[in-house]
Parts: sequence; structure tokens; C-alpha cells
Amino acid sequence: MVPSPAQSGQSGAAGRSAQRAVATATPQAVQPRDTFAHPVYAGSGSDFDFMRDMQQAMVNDRQKSSFLLLVLMVALLVSAAIWAHYSKLEEITKGDARIIASSREQVIQSLEGGILAEMLVREGATVEKGQPLLRIDETKARSSYKEGLSKVISLKASAARLRAEARGTPLKFPEDVLADAEVVDNETDTYNARRDSLQQAIATSKASQALIGREINITKPMVAKGLVAETELLRLQRQYNDLQAAMQERINKYRVDAANDLSRVEAELAQVQEALTARQDQVTRTVLTAPVHGIVKNIRMNTRGGVIQPGQDIMEIIPLEDQLLVEAKIRPHEVAFLRPGLPATVKISAYDYAIYGGLHGKVELISPDTLRDDEQRSAGNDRYYRVLVRTTSSTLHAGGKDLPIIPGMTAAVEIRTGEKTVMDYILKPILKMREAFRER
Repeated sequence: MVPSPAQSGQSGAAGRSAQRAVATATPQAVQPRDTFAHPVYAGSGSDFDFMRDMQQAMVNDRQKSSFLLLVLMVALLVSAAIWAHYSKLEEITKGDARIIASSREQVIQSLEGGILAEMLVREGATVEKGQPLLRIDETKARSSYKEGLSKVISLKASAARLRAEARGTPLKFPEDVLADAEVVDNETDTYNARRDSLQQAIATSKASQALIGREINITKPMVAKGLVAETELLRLQRQYNDLQAAMQERINKYRVDAANDLSRVEAELAQVQEALTARQDQVTRTVLTAPVHGIVKNIRMNTRGGVIQPGQDIMEIIPLEDQLLVEAKIRPHEVAFLRPGLPATVKISAYDYAIYGGLHGKVELISPDTLRDDEQRSAGNDRYYRVLVRTTSSTLHAGGKDLPIIPGMTAAVEIRTGEKTVMDYILKPILKMREAFRER
């Protein structure tokens, strides 16, 4: 028998009520939420509370972790900003460079020339300042010097004799004159002869005076008695006085002549001594020495007995000083902040900077205008400023050994022009972008 629709609805409602009653009375497994990894039963009230507490705890942990992470990030950003504001980095200007001799190459020449007697060094040898390089035959120069020296000795001896005659003092020769016995003997003989002649003339005058004096003594009584005229006595007295004056005049003339001759001899002696100094220099210059500590280069005369012309270039010396001069090329757009006295670091290309380090120095000179680099003309950046850097040392040190640096080596120069903070470098692109937005 088919139930009616009303019956069917009633029976359906009754069935659903019965099912709810059964569900309330009978525990059933409840599908867990995605939050839990294990099943719980819906019928337990404490389980629901535990689930809510767990969810709340997890949410709180996530919020705390996010907050701590945010605080940490803010702290890092603040620390980085403070570090960037106070930390400074050096500003440097770089340029290619090469080592040059601080005193340039020294050219060795002979002023007078001559015949090469001996070459004492070889190409590439390192020489010290004052070390002999070569000898020129000194025969001609030595002969000229000896001739001048003999003349000086002779004039000194004559001056000593004339000085003794003019002053009336005993004859005494200088030490260097006493070494030449012949000159001493000649001047001594001349001195004695002239002195004897004077003394003989004085003795003759005195003898004549004595005779006239006796004659005066005889004549005086006769004049008193009127036997002889008084004019005769006056004549005798005049003769006596004339002899005395003549004798004194002879002595004075002897000394005046000696003094005049002494002046002439001393003037000539000064000239001859000056010439002798020049001749002595000629003898000294027969041995050519190194003007500086350096390396011998480009010897042009090696033939013993070869003729060296006056002023001819014989060889060159490349100086090796305690300080080096570094010639750097700085581009025009980088030269604005350069000035003499700025510190610089020179990195020698031949020695690895990471291993051997570099040389420290200071800017010494900046060219007043740009120069042209022919090698870079095709690239369009051939203009540069010439900057000279003088180093405080001429060698690098490694393993207790000195590494020599010679002119011609290439290098890189870093000139410290100032300081900037890290913040300045960070903001630089932003400031440039700001300027770009202001352009038309």
C-alpha cells in the first residue's frame, strides 16, 4: 500500500528527529580541522577549549615573531644608517705612471779631452758617487802643472827675499819653498849680494864722513885764530851733511825698490797661483768620477788610446737615489682636487702589490696646463696633466731583501684627495637622479 504524501512528510520528519536523537545519544567520530594533525571527538568540551588555546597560542607566537623580526630589521637599518653616516672612505685619484730619475740622467764628459788611458767600469755596472769611471792620459796636464808650480815657488822665494829687504828683517822662506834647494840658494845669494852692496856703500859713506869730521875738527881752531876763512869750515860741514843725506837716501832707495818689486811679484804670484789652480783641476779631471750613485749606461768610448774630444759625451749615469720621482698622467676631469703635498701610493707594476706592497710619497708638482699623449691620440683622450710624485723610499722590501726600482718601470699612482662617508656614496646616485629630473 502506497503511503500518501502527507504520511510521507510526517514519516520523513519523524525519521530526521530520530536520527538527531541517536546522534546526541551515541558518540561519533568528528572529522578534525585542518589545524590538527590527529582526530578529536566532537563530543568532548575540553577538547574544543584545548583546540582554541592552541590556535590562540600559535597566533600569538606568530605575532611575536613578526614583531621581533620587524624590530630586528629596524635596528639593523638604523645601525647601518649610523655606520654609513660616520664611516669614512678615502677618495683617490688614479693615474698611470712611470719611474723617472729624480735628477735626470747624468752625462759624463771631459772638458779638455785627451787620450783614454783606462776604462774602469762596464755597461750596466752600479757605481757609487765619486767612484772613478775612466782615466785620461795626464802627461800633458801634469807637465803644465809642474811648470806652473815651479813658477809659483820661484815667485814665493822672490817675495820672501824682497819682503826681508823692504822691512830690514832676516831672510826666511816658506816651508814649500824650502823644498826647492836651488831656488832657495839663488834667492839667498841675491839677498846677500844686495845687502853687501848696501853695507859697502854705507861703510864708504861713513869713512868719508869720518875724514871730513876730522878735517872739520882741525879747521875749527884755525878759524877761531883767523888763519882760515869761516867759509871753508862751512863748506866742510856741508860736505859732511851731504854724505849723511846720501847714505840715508841710499838706504831708503834700497827699501823702496824692494817694496815696489815686492808688490809686482805678489801681483804676478796671485795670477800664477790662479792659473796653477786651473792646471791642477786639469790634472784632477784626468780621472772622471761618478757624480751620483747610479747605473752606467751607453758607454761610447772603450778603445784604450782613443782620442776623446773636448765636451764629447763618453757615457751616461742613471741615478739611483734614496727617493724616486714618479711621473703620473692624470686626466683633466680628475685633476680638480689635486694639489702639491697630497699623500700618494705608488704601486709598481713589476711587483705584485698584494705581496710586496707599494711606495709612499707626496705630490710635488702639477703641470700648469695639459699635455698631449701621442699614444692615446687615436682614442680621443690624449690630454693629461703631468703630476710628479716623490717617494720616501727607492726600494721595496720582501723576505729581508731589497727589491730595486729603476727608472723606466711602469706603475699606478693613487693620490688621496679627501674622504667621504658611506652615506655620501649611497646618496650620490639619488642626488644625480634628482638633478636629472630638473633638466629640460
